[in-house]
Amino acid sequence: IQNNLQNKVDLTVPYIYFPLSVDMERNLLVDSAMYTNQIEVIRIIAKSLPINYRLFVKENPAQSSREWRSINEYKEIMKIPNVTLIQPTVLGRELIKNSSLVISIAGTSSLEAVFYGKPSIIFGKVIYSMLPSVFQVNDLDELSRTIDSALKISVKLSDLDKFLELYEKNTIDFDLI
Repeated sequence: IQNNLQNKVDLTVPYIYFPLSVDMERNLLVDSAMYTNQIEVIRIIAKSLPINYRLFVKENPAQSSREWRSINEYKEIMKIPNVTLIQPTVLGRELIKNSSLVISIAGTSSLEAVFYGKPSIIFGKVIYSMLPSVFQVNDLDELSRTIDSALKISVKLSDLDKFLELYEKNTIDFDLI
């Protein structure tokens, strides 16, 4: 990982950010069971990108708790054209802030993108998909058009405020202990 994954990337090039999810956890197994093969998802995204964009893929630092992926998996990702594989030590928020768009399977990075005024695309079922700047993939054949649409949208922080108010009104504090 230290020798082969990028630890410094040019944040001035147009790019879309895809954070890897931890294999195998709830986000993959329950919320997005059709997209558990993340390497195939990366291939599909890379093929769907607008011509002048790169795909930055970052390993999840929490993956170490389940063992890192195999060397072959990392090599396979690095072979995908137009994809840069980034070390888990690189700050995700910096990648989000400088990206044009965030795509995640079902993680919180797509929600975090809204906080930075960035649109996002998700594959799985998440509560924040009600936000107008969060696009849910329903058909992989439409991914290219979904990316084009998402890149054109302007994120409204007022939508985020409304979502957070609704979320707060419908949740309770619970002391598990």
